[in-house]
Amino acid sequence: MFDLDTVLLTWDIAWEQSKADFLDELFEFYAPTNKCYTGLFKQYQKDLANFVRDYSRLDSTDARFGKPWLFPVPTIS
Repeated sequence: MFDLDTVLLTWDIAWEQSKADFLDELFEFYAPTNKCYTGLFKQYQKDLANFVRDYSRLDSTDARFGKPWLFPVPTIS
């Protein structure tokens, strides 16, 4: 059963704000023409995977290099 009091008591404001900030960064980066957040995370997942895969062959003017917090430089561990 859903208990709103429990949800509100355990609500992590900082975590929820960080998720909203991340979505705002995606919105700013992709600048969707329909002004909707729908599909941004899916596009981000695809672009991040391609960025990691193709990193060594990308042109340094690629816009993803300007957002290292969204597209971190891949490292071999």
